[in-house]
Amino acid sequence: MEKLKVYKIIKTCIFVIAAILLFVFAEKIMENNGALINGVVGTVIAYYGVEGIIVPLITRKDDQIPRIHSGLINLLIAVIMILLLENNISEIRVVCSLWGLWSIIREGDEIFEESVPKFKKAPVTAILDILESIIVIYFSIALVCAKDLESLLHHAHVHIILLGIELLLEITWDHIYHFEEFLRKRLKK
Repeated sequence: MEKLKVYKIIKTCIFVIAAILLFVFAEKIMENNGALINGVVGTVIAYYGVEGIIVPLITRKDDQIPRIHSGLINLLIAVIMILLLENNISEIRVVCSLWGLWSIIREGDEIFEESVPKFKKAPVTAILDILESIIVIYFSIALVCAKDLESLLHHAHVHIILLGIELLLEITWDHIYHFEEFLRKRLKK
């Protein structure tokens, strides 16, 4: 389990740095009609892909096999976004559609695999986590359904900021769950 603790520290550092960079450089990413979107988002998706493969290998649990499958799909999407799609206006819709669909699937999985099972132990945090996922799904649908380039770029810009917030929330949810669980146990005594 020591490897898992080291991994969590590394993940926390990476996510905090990535979130800060997304906030600081959100405008820069959107310059030239979002020329850097596929590289930035592809890198984040690649990280989730690598995580989906590494964590099951570290924990060595049989129930983690579907997570490896999901990690491989994330890596495939990242390769498509980073290497196969160019930074031009004609492909920005494809990049944003892939990004939006990936976010919808990921948040749906998060609701049913993480938030709902934690509901009995930490209902307030679980509800907040579910609400966060619903907000991300809403903005992801808006990203996929944007009518023209201007609205697509606007939704992509909002989604860049939202991605930074999500990275910070992802590393804090577990701490918040444990804190609420601790408080509930203390209040019952």
